[in-house]
Amino acid sequence: MTLHRRFVVGLITVVAAMTFFAIYYAQRPAYNWDMIAYIAVALMDIGVPAATVHQKTYDALMDVPEKARKPLLESGEYRINVAKDPLKFRAQLPFYSVKPLYPALMSILYRAGIGLVTASIIVPVAAAMFHFASPHASGMMAVAAVSPHDRAQPVATGLSFPRPMEPVGDD
Repeated sequence: MTLHRRFVVGLITVVAAMTFFAIYYAQRPAYNWDMIAYIAVALMDIGVPAATVHQKTYDALMDVPEKARKPLLESGEYRINVAKDPLKFRAQLPFYSVKPLYPALMSILYRAGIGLVTASIIVPVAAAMFHFASPHASGMMAVAAVSPHDRAQPVATGLSFPRPMEPVGDD
């Protein structure tokens, strides 16, 4: 197999794997309270008045399936209080303003006609695809491009798969 053909096969393999995982995880989102706060920050980014951010945020949650929405709103006294009290809700938002790119991208998708809950799923899925593709794609293509006869020699591909939230050692 020529080097060009190996490259194309590797590229197709990487794109297919990324597409598979993007679709798989986009269909199985993990809804959490952070999503609620980021939706509010995204609404503030597009100029929604502070007085109505709370209501519009909780209105947007109607796009979350009932089975997942109920725990978001009713699991624990804290969530119940924040859902009922706009002032307590707004007091939490500065903690979510420190990552401005995520809600900014959500607000761009929202202005393009995509719901905020869906935007909160699209942004991290796209980020994960780009994260995987940028540092690892060349290594994945190198692995896919090696013929079975070349496997007797170790191949240095530069692959590493970081584990998020891995504890840091006591160095």
